[in-house]
Amino acid sequence: LRKKKESLNLEHKEFKESLLKSYIKGIILNGSNPYVIGFWLSATGIVLSNQHTYSTILGLVVAILFWIGALAFVVAKYSYLFSAKVIRIINIVSALIIEYFALSLLYKTFIG
Repeated sequence: LRKKKESLNLEHKEFKESLLKSYIKGIILNGSNPYVIGFWLSATGIVLSNQHTYSTILGLVVAILFWIGALAFVVAKYSYLFSAKVIRIINIVSALIIEYFALSLLYKTFIG
């Protein structure tokens, strides 16, 4: 099950697909992700229930673009700080936070 770690030296790798084909695959995979669909349904609900529709849409688009850019920047700039142990701890803490919000939502919906 364990393989020897390969170097991620992309300079010497040849890509089998074109950039456009890879991009289209990414869009299809992301568009069929249930979490992404749920996000856009909730974002649509917020936009429709708000009186300032255009401002809300602009705010959502700016926030999403900022989040994507900030995430890519942080990962590119500080990836050397994250060892496998740190990534595991981040994953566990993230899972606990998500579980807390899920249980809280279930409790508020069905009990409280």
